[in-house]
Formats: sequence, structure tokens, C-alpha cells
Amino acid sequence: MAIDRRTVLRASGVVAVSAALGAWTAGGRQQAESAPGQLDWAGLRNRLSGSLLLPQDSGYERAKLAFNPRFDDRRPAAVAKCGTVSDVQACVTAAAGTGITVAARSGSHSYAGYSTPDDGLIIDVGGLDGVEVRSDGTAVIGAGARLMPVYAGLADAGRCLPAGSCPTVGIAGLTLGGGIGVLAGKYGLTCDSLVSAEIVTADGTVRTASATSEPDLFWALRGGGGGNFGVVTSFTFRTQPAPRPAVAKLLFPAVRRRP
Repeated sequence: MAIDRRTVLRASGVVAVSAALGAWTAGGRQQAESAPGQLDWAGLRNRLSGSLLLPQDSGYERAKLAFNPRFDDRRPAAVAKCGTVSDVQACVTAAAGTGITVAARSGSHSYAGYSTPDDGLIIDVGGLDGVEVRSDGTAVIGAGARLMPVYAGLADAGRCLPAGSCPTVGIAGLTLGGGIGVLAGKYGLTCDSLVSAEIVTADGTVRTASATSEPDLFWALRGGGGGNFGVVTSFTFRTQPAPRPAVAKLLFPAVRRRP
């Protein structure tokens, strides 16, 4: 089923999911009006190759934490540690129709705390963190990868990608929000280098969004609404030959502030 731009924009008013920036209600507007909390947690746990952490489980308190301690008091209903695309699909389909909020999490740097919803299900894609540089110069990067491992993997192959400067930021939230970085003046935003994205949409379907496949969804994922159209599981980027490193050190004299 193709997704046109009108459908994408309409969906943005119903769902608000991203792989690091967003929270949405699986199943659509009608289901969002039903009482949350009816998800079969035991059934979902049995379907995952990764782990599902509920508030009573060891490891939950740590797993729920976002990068910003401002949100430490948030109490999600569960955190699903996804290790495969099938795990993501299982989470999305299990939540569909329950009215429970579902939020994707990559680097957990969301300034507004969208990846840590109270009483919601966090789909943590941190286990999908592979970095593969292909012979044609494209790089396939898992949605759970953070920038330092991304840069290290690209550097090993002599390649670079315009991205951010914080090493713990997730590639997903950065790309889906546009992606401003120190190389933007030369190579553009991170999203400008995006070739395609693998995404699980709210119906549980795995889609590949690119210029030729689901082009309107691809348009939306490059900064159009913060990526709130599904859970991205991997990205394929064009990369550039790594420039010769140049390091500069700026020293400023100490000054005394006026009283």
C-alpha cells in the first residue's frame, strides 16, 4: 500500500512517533479515546527476542531514564529493548487498539521528553546499532546507533557524514529532525544525505521509504514533522570521503567581569 503526501500529513495529526523524537497512539484516533493499559504484557514479552521491562522488574528504573534528568520522574508502563525489526513490529501490533501511548527511543536526548511518556510503551531501538559502509560509499546505520560509534565506523572506511557534534546523540532523532552539524555548510543537513529509511508504520508493516519507494513518506522523514510517522529501524546514507583532519586551538585571555 502506497502512502501519499496527504495521508502522511493527515497521519501527523493522529500519531506522533519517531525513533528518538515522538510519541504516538497505535491504532489511530478512535482507539486513542479508549482507556489505556489493556496491553497483554506477558504475550508481548514472549514475542520479543529482546527484553521487556515493567516497573516491578530489575533494570526498569535504569532503562526508563532519558538523557535529561528533568524527566527522571516519568513512569512509562514498560520499556521494550528491541534487538530486531520483528521486535519493533511486535510492539507496534501489540499496542494497536489498546489506546496506550507508544514512543520510539534512540539516543533519548529528546528535549521535550517525548521518548519517555508516562504510562506508555517505550520502543527502545538501541540494540539496532550496526554501522556498515558499503563499497559504493553508502552506509547502512541502525536507528539505535549513537554518533560516536557512527563516526568511528565511517572513519575506519575513510568516509564521513554531516551530522551532529554530541557523541551520545542518536542518529535517528538527529536525521528525522533534519540534522544540523559542523559540516552542514559544506555537505548540507544530515537528512540531505539520506538515501532510504526502513520504517515500521502504525499498521505494523515494514516499509522502505526512498525517492522511488514511498516517496511522500520519504519526504516526511527528512525533517517533516520530526519523523512522527512510524518507528525507523535503519537508515541508508550517502557518505563523503573523509577530509584530512584539521585541529585548531583558540586561547582567550582571562578577563575580569565588571562589578
